[in-house]
Amino acid sequence: MGRAHGMKNPSNGYRPIPKWQKISPKFEHPKTAGGWHTKQSIPQKLRRVKKGAGKIITYVLDTNVLMRAWDSLFKFEEHEVYIVGQVWKELDAHKKGHSTEAWNVRQAIRIIDGLMEGKTPDKIKEGILLTPPAKLTNGKPHTGKLYFDFTEPKLPRDSSTGLDISHPDDRIILKCLELQSQGKSVVLVTNDGGCRVKATISGVVAEEYLSDTVRSIQGEEDFHPGFHMMRSDFSETAVVNADAKNGRTVYTLSD
Repeated sequence: MGRAHGMKNPSNGYRPIPKWQKISPKFEHPKTAGGWHTKQSIPQKLRRVKKGAGKIITYVLDTNVLMRAWDSLFKFEEHEVYIVGQVWKELDAHKKGHSTEAWNVRQAIRIIDGLMEGKTPDKIKEGILLTPPAKLTNGKPHTGKLYFDFTEPKLPRDSSTGLDISHPDDRIILKCLELQSQGKSVVLVTNDGGCRVKATISGVVAEEYLSDTVRSIQGEEDFHPGFHMMRSDFSETAVVNADAKNGRTVYTLSD
């Protein structure tokens, strides 16, 4: 939802992508690693909605979350994950190219397509069980479901927030308000600070998404010198995550 990297203007229905938040995770080589260092995708102290026993939260993911971390789909355990029409439109517009963001978009679409395989439209409306790939399992139960809401957003009759139904950010916030009016505990997950402010003012809880797993390497001596020729389909089959930071793209590979 930021305004960089060539996204179309809001008047054309798309939102530019933000400059990603600077993070500095270290990388740990698998042979020297002492194990994964994990932290919550949204740290407890940063959560504005507290997770109570048996309480289901509806997380609405913004485009920039999936463009940064395709596996964010599977980070909400037993809770609901929603993708609204505006977000899917933007994902479809940014699936081409060789950038990290484009790769994450294609991976997210591929995963969602696999989750939908063999399911009827009625079953999809009931929610798709978010069963993570084996490499993403963490021993915790994953009973959450993925939902889609591609209906046209509507302005609330008594709304005084000044939201513009033609503005991409506002269209997502309006869908959050609609879900909230159905009695759901809604959280908009976005890395765009401006959108979080607007959502909060409009009465929607908004939180930033943080990657949940990082690895670190202790020194240059842990790297292996030389090079190896990869297959032509390497980027599609071996890369499980890609993250842009400090002007570079860091790839996580399958074992």
